[in-house]
Order: sequence, then structure tokens, then C-alpha cells
Amino acid sequence: MMKLAYPIDEAVNASSIKCSKLYEHIRGKKLISKKAHGRMLILADDLKLFLDTLPDFVPAGCLHDDA
Repeated sequence: MMKLAYPIDEAVNASSIKCSKLYEHIRGKKLISKKAHGRMLILADDLKLFLDTLPDFVPAGCLHDDA
């Protein structure tokens, strides 16, 4: 069964984004977090949406088309 929400440490593992960066995105209102019983949670759908909105990575030197 897929998790509905992640505590911060599990969101770090699920996203491969450092804890400090996740907090930075939460403070910047780019990533939504919830609070339940004194614990910060990130809904799985919100984490996926955040990751989907990150810019695509294009390695240097791959910007031209050889066709």
C-alpha cells in the first residue's frame, strides 16, 4: 500500500532532496506541509506535485541539436 503522507525524514528518502532544502522549499511555500500531533508531514501527492514542477535537467553541452 502506498503511503499517504511522509514525515520529513521519509520525504528526504523518497525525494532524494536534503532535509535543509525541503525545509527551505516549505518556508518558501513551494512545498506544502501539514502538522499533526506535533509532527510535520508532507502528503505524498504534494511531494509528487512539487517534484513534477522542478525544472528539467539538461547537461551542459547537450543544448544543440545535431540532426
